[in-house]
Amino acid sequence: MNVFSFYNPYKVCPPGLHLSLGLYLKHFNSFESACHLLDIKISQTLENSSQDLNADFLKTAEKYARARQLDEGADGLDDSANILIEHLATIQEQTTAVVYHQTIQEKLKERDNLRNEAESIRKGAKLSFDKGPLVKQLDATLQKFRVARQAYHGKSFVGNHVHRCCQKENIDLLMADVVNLTNQLCPDLVEEAKAMTDKYKVLFRLFGTCHKQYNTADFHSDEDIHALELTIRSYLQYFRTKFGNETIPPKMHILEDHVVPFIKKWHVGLGFLGEQGVESVHARLNSIKYNVRGLKDDLDILKSVMVTHWVQTRPGAHSIR
Repeated sequence: MNVFSFYNPYKVCPPGLHLSLGLYLKHFNSFESACHLLDIKISQTLENSSQDLNADFLKTAEKYARARQLDEGADGLDDSANILIEHLATIQEQTTAVVYHQTIQEKLKERDNLRNEAESIRKGAKLSFDKGPLVKQLDATLQKFRVARQAYHGKSFVGNHVHRCCQKENIDLLMADVVNLTNQLCPDLVEEAKAMTDKYKVLFRLFGTCHKQYNTADFHSDEDIHALELTIRSYLQYFRTKFGNETIPPKMHILEDHVVPFIKKWHVGLGFLGEQGVESVHARLNSIKYNVRGLKDDLDILKSVMVTHWVQTRPGAHSIR
């Protein structure tokens, strides 16, 4: 028997908080990867900069600059060899022709050596993911609206931070900082940066609208549910169109196929029946535990935390303690 035959989608609330955490992180990681690719292009074209850049990034940029110098030298030798080849066709005297031929071969050999050296330098000039200026700028921008990723948990976000990141003005700030820094470092790439950030700006805004509509504890009218359905459809359609090479994770499937039917059944947002309430209790217990950190015995700490929480959630219980 199929175990899923017992599953009733109307009795299991989709985990709205974790949907938002997972999907936002997925899109942010994708955006970060796009910034890394742009960092690589910047390092390949950067001549000099007054910016306070990471030492590893500057070393990589210096290697690419050296490779460009070698390429320019190889191009010069190639031009010289071509000129000699043209002259060689007009030379009648055998001895002179032999000298020309030897010189041409030497220049072509030196050209090939320079190009091989340049290619070898490029292969060794790998830029670490977190060393590029654009990738580093992302965390600096997040801090502007008081968001810090979890350093030891895959750089994930917490619920309140995702809500903050989905604010339109913060999305715009995140994209603008990438474009502005690109313009400072490499103006030739600013149009590419604008095109990239414009694509992600739409994605984040569409997802942010979905997040705000389904992650509430409010009553949802039929009109609200229809609006949510259209928003989710627009978000997924845009994602599939613009990011067709990316996978559809289970959380995206849940959002697409299970969130709206559940809300249609109960007419409340996922925040009313979802895991946010339990998460808030965890946060409250941790806060109380911090306040009784002076106690030594684990049992005393647990008892104090539970009694305090009981009294805070049911003040009338204080009289019967």
